[in-house]
Amino acid sequence: MYLAMLFGMIWYSSMTMLSNTNLWFCLPKNDVYISGNLTEEIYKYVGENEYVKSIVYGDFSYVEEIKVVGHEELVNYLRFDTYNDFSYENTGIKIIEGREPTEINEVLLGEELISLLKLNVGDTIQLKLNNVSRVYEICGSFQTVADQGLKIMMSTKTVKDIIPDYVPKRGYIQLYDMNKYELALILNAKIEDEARAKVVEKVEEYIGRFGGTVTDVDEWGKRRLAYEIQKMREGFYYFIRFDAAPDCPAELERRLRIMDNVLRFLCVKQDPKVLQAEVEAAARAEAEVETEAE
Repeated sequence: MYLAMLFGMIWYSSMTMLSNTNLWFCLPKNDVYISGNLTEEIYKYVGENEYVKSIVYGDFSYVEEIKVVGHEELVNYLRFDTYNDFSYENTGIKIIEGREPTEINEVLLGEELISLLKLNVGDTIQLKLNNVSRVYEICGSFQTVADQGLKIMMSTKTVKDIIPDYVPKRGYIQLYDMNKYELALILNAKIEDEARAKVVEKVEEYIGRFGGTVTDVDEWGKRRLAYEIQKMREGFYYFIRFDAAPDCPAELERRLRIMDNVLRFLCVKQDPKVLQAEVEAAARAEAEVETEAE
């Protein structure tokens, strides 16, 4: 459920704020692919989003014509990709020798191409991109598969140096995993029901503000406290379950500490195994009730 809600939030925000984006869609583990014109405004928006762990953007199988000067016969076999980040974790690109490009005069060559040209890491190669011819240092070679062809990779800043109006059209965003939390809340038992309901509503509002989604509110009612708090022997107990990113509880707790009529609170991350056991126990109980009814 929270995946759909998160997708809806990103979709709505991007469509209203960033009309240049054509398509956003979610994948398993909360990850998101973007297809469209990825402007600086989008980079800024995504970079400031609290859910984002990392973003890779560029063009995979870039369409601009690229040539190896002196080997023009290869032009129909070359494939050219560009990324802002070549880390294996984000792209799956396995560098065999050398390193990823960090300067605008550096490129990566696929293992088949570097072998065909009889070059080594550290050598130079003259490439023509968009009719601009420049000499580049081969900073590394990377692993390719049979159907990828002869591949060349550049950083997006290198392409932008050649083509100032270049705008990437693909992106991959890795989001922080959502955790499941339970908030135990003890409120002043002396206030009216309406006032107490407003406190709970405010807590739910904070959870939503910091990116969480409330999944369940369990009211336990008035209970005797284990010890006196603010000269009170009784408190009104609530248990609120919610899904959120790892930074949400800290922000929530900061607000709870200064809220009126909140006597005590405790927010804990729920163990997935315990949750699964609870779901199974509930299913068994429901099945037993249905059996008895028959």
